[in-house]
Amino acid sequence: MNLEKFQSDLLDELQYEFDIIGITETKTTSSSVPLRVNMNIPNYSFEYVPTPLSSGGVGIYISKRLNYSILEKTSTEAY
Repeated sequence: MNLEKFQSDLLDELQYEFDIIGITETKTTSSSVPLRVNMNIPNYSFEYVPTPLSSGGVGIYISKRLNYSILEKTSTEAY
């Protein structure tokens, strides 16, 4: 994900603060978030589900104006 391009091209040009922004194919693993890239967008919290593969992974930016809680769902079943 090219976060800088996303911030400058989309968010700045639209001049609109979305409540939620969903991202797919983040390639985020459990150990890569702090090391790989700065995932911060000002005024947003970043929550993610890591992937054990070299592809996949999802993330969501949630406006800091919103109150939310994370619901943990664990399953051993394939969908």
